[in-house]
Amino acid sequence: MPDILFTCAGTTDPVRGGHDGGILHIMRYYRPEKVYLFLSKEMVDYEKKDHRFERTFRYASEKWSYLLEWHEEQTDLEDVADLDAVSEPLYGFFRRAVEENPGCRILINLSSGTPQMKIILAQLALSLQAPVLGVQVLNPKKQSGDSKRTNDPDYDVEFELELNEDDEPGAPNRCLEPKLLAVQRDRQRAQIRSLLTRRDYGALAAMDKELPPQLTQLARHLAARSELQMKEAAKLARG
Repeated sequence: MPDILFTCAGTTDPVRGGHDGGILHIMRYYRPEKVYLFLSKEMVDYEKKDHRFERTFRYASEKWSYLLEWHEEQTDLEDVADLDAVSEPLYGFFRRAVEENPGCRILINLSSGTPQMKIILAQLALSLQAPVLGVQVLNPKKQSGDSKRTNDPDYDVEFELELNEDDEPGAPNRCLEPKLLAVQRDRQRAQIRSLLTRRDYGALAAMDKELPPQLTQLARHLAARSELQMKEAAKLARG
């Protein structure tokens, strides 16, 4: 199935210290057809200043000779360390990506953004709303980086793209697909099967954020029927 990349942007993107940031590295090895990019206010300001992500996407599309479509969610989020403030718009943007791309696999970039964003992205990588795959990009130096970040005032996106060492033949693939996430997702599926076997539709409906929208509606309908709330069940059935 086609791949779609869902990602936040951080201060290692698009290129830092002569190497791909998480976004560009996943694009390099998975070639997603679309990128859904979530930007905090800080990243929006950088994008307006030098168009770093637009230029990166165009560069990748031309260099690798493939059609790429991208969508930016430009927000006014300033306190990106506030988990609650980040959660709602990020989840909403993810639902949009899922709804606009039925039948596609959603790649979740686990390596870009603030620690709070990465927590939410890891949760999304466990989602049952669509086929998802969490992808982590390892640090090229296997330690805390000491090179200038992309929020440095002198950052030059064209310079960084042209001197990117990951373009060299033999450069390693640093993408990792954490197996732990797949194990946890299988555990969630087993839980859903168990609830269905027991006909515990109330508990199933309570998992609404983890289910595809159409199955959430069906679970609510079944829960209403099992509780003999026939008017509510009929109302949900019409949807």
